[in-house]
Amino acid sequence: VGQIDRARADEALEVLCLQGLLAPSSSGIRFAHERIRESAQSRLTREERSRLHVELGRHALGETDPADLPERSAEIADYFHLGMDHLCDELRPERIQVDGLAAKQAIAAGAWESAAHYLEGCRSLLREVDWDTQRAACFEIYLLSSECASQNRLYGDALAYLDVLLPREPSLIESVQIALKRVQVLAFTELPDKCVAYVLD
Repeated sequence: VGQIDRARADEALEVLCLQGLLAPSSSGIRFAHERIRESAQSRLTREERSRLHVELGRHALGETDPADLPERSAEIADYFHLGMDHLCDELRPERIQVDGLAAKQAIAAGAWESAAHYLEGCRSLLREVDWDTQRAACFEIYLLSSECASQNRLYGDALAYLDVLLPREPSLIESVQIALKRVQVLAFTELPDKCVAYVLD
């Protein structure tokens, strides 16, 4: 994607479309058949595939209108995940953004395991400086992580994500959000009396 000029790339893509190897799609161009994609990828080394996925992610991100980014976020996030070995730190903010959007799209669709996958990507990318510059986003990532873990019946993980937020000096509203989420988890794991005791504490 990044190593040949656009005119030559468009010409090559047109030829491949005419040959029936590629076909138009809502997000651009796709392989006409899964076996064609597999055959093409088999000719690449693991390193080449990783680098290619990074370039595809860059290209898709650059070509996507901000208004359309939520819809394409999972596709772009997947490119970056597949190219993890060759991702540079300069893409870290964009990767957090697309992983977060992909997680929200998955949550809206009730795909909790997929959402957890993208949120794991977000958490792995966060740095201490992000808590100073993007506190609200960091807080949301961990709150959503707790919700996903709870929906996936990983109640210990759900509580652990909430525990990460406690030393961050949460505001009154944030403290209420943490408490409500904790009660929801405890309702599945503890006796009713303990839930009531926690609320009254």
